Amino acid sequence: MKKGYKRLVWGTGTVFLLLLISTGLIYWISESRLNHIIFIEPHAPTIPGDSVSIARGKHISEIRGCRQCHGENLAGHLVVDVPGIFRIHASNITGGKGGLPADYSDDDWERAIRHGRKPDGKPLLFMPVSEFNKLSDEDVASLIAYLKSLPPVDNELPEQEFTLIARALYLFGKLPLLPAGELKPDITHNPAPPAGVTKEYGAYLAIGCRDCHGADFKGGPIPGGPPDWPVAPDLTPTGNLSEWGKQGFIRAMRSGHKPDGTPIREPMPTQLLANMTDDELSALWLYLQSLTSTPISK
Repeated sequence: MKKGYKRLVWGTGTVFLLLLISTGLIYWISESRLNHIIFIEPHAPTIPGDSVSIARGKHISEIRGCRQCHGENLAGHLVVDVPGIFRIHASNITGGKGGLPADYSDDDWERAIRHGRKPDGKPLLFMPVSEFNKLSDEDVASLIAYLKSLPPVDNELPEQEFTLIARALYLFGKLPLLPAGELKPDITHNPAPPAGVTKEYGAYLAIGCRDCHGADFKGGPIPGGPPDWPVAPDLTPTGNLSEWGKQGFIRAMRSGHKPDGTPIREPMPTQLLANMTDDELSALWLYLQSLTSTPISK
């Protein structure tokens, strides 16, 4: 009886100790990554001030998801809330109260957009740098010009919340908490293909689709998504998209409904794609229809 009791005590104590050590390691490793500083050499392009460039920057913000996360007025709002796991707000990127400081520089803008880094070098949460770091200098410059022209909006946001479960999911590669941590600080600044109804320009527009649909656009479970999110569909010719036809695809992106009338479920950003021009959607369609089963390099 005494031996059995001792074994129970030792077993319980061992499990408790292992849990304590695991908890400590999860917190320590995740916290070290959250506060990991990388200095990025400045590479801010010359920021234009003309109305055409600012209008171009506004369009980029509408088709690249800036408003989807930061809100219509770009003053920040709640992006995702999974009770008991994490609650994330996109930041206020205007100059109002709770937003960016007055001394926020062009280099700071470029580091945040392309590298997902704060001015102090620490990473930004959930910043989709895998898309933005591939934007051309011209598009980044136009986007910054537009963002700098925004009127200040006062909006003080609460602290980000993520539990030990979220930290563990991040460490095991199931939650893209810090996309910036996966990037090399040195990136190639390639020009964008000429705008037009071409496969090459469609590929440039489709960069952001990879975050949900995968590097090969074959679809699958969406990384970091809550359990009620649907599986991202296959966008290649082996999926159902080719049955829609180009005009059906464009109508679906404009209306948020599939050709059969059923709504396209969130988190598919149809409100974002609806802001694309007909030429942009046609280029995107042309590129998606050109894909094969061969994985596309990142």
